[in-house]
Amino acid sequence: MLVWRFLDTEVSFFHYLTRRATLEEVMDFEGDEQDILSLYLINGLCINPDEFDGKTLRFLEIDGIVRTEKTPRLDRREFEIYGIPLSDYWRSSLKEIYDDATLRHRFDIIQVVLNQDPHSLASIEQVVRKWKRGLGGAKNGDILFSRFKIGKRVFLLAYHLLTHPIDGAEWTEKSRNIAHDGAASMFEASDCAVLLRVRKSKERTYDALSFYRLIPMPHP
Repeated sequence: MLVWRFLDTEVSFFHYLTRRATLEEVMDFEGDEQDILSLYLINGLCINPDEFDGKTLRFLEIDGIVRTEKTPRLDRREFEIYGIPLSDYWRSSLKEIYDDATLRHRFDIIQVVLNQDPHSLASIEQVVRKWKRGLGGAKNGDILFSRFKIGKRVFLLAYHLLTHPIDGAEWTEKSRNIAHDGAASMFEASDCAVLLRVRKSKERTYDALSFYRLIPMPHP
């Protein structure tokens, strides 16, 4: 009932369940379900397991946030993300993806983005903004990567920069090559979202996107 009440949008409810289902695989912890939900509302369960390797994480006295009264919204298809700190750019990008019901893998793409370290997302945005203005070290054809491992899955975001637009067939081939030649082999990714940004584009967020579910190729 607490999850139903506080995560009153389907996008946050979906993401919470994916993170909650793997939490025991990521770390050793002590805390009840109220503590876990509270931590999600605070930081989206964005915890780097490497920082707590061999240690037990204890959730103490953080459940006050779910002890307050809240009336859940009636329309759970309204776009809202809880807990995860996102900039206006990434929030707008995810809303655009979510609102496009024709996208077959829209929830998969959203999950890839939400499962990245927020600092990594901020770094990608900073590079892209400079590149759009002709500043910084990014070049035409560059690919920015962000990788985050959760349990047995590796979520990879690939952000491709081009100075000129390409058609749908070219993008399908290019994004597939990025996913299979880069994401699978270099990063052992299981879930890969590839986004395109064209320098002179008038689009507010992204110019194209694709999703690939991969079989990781281990290093020899």
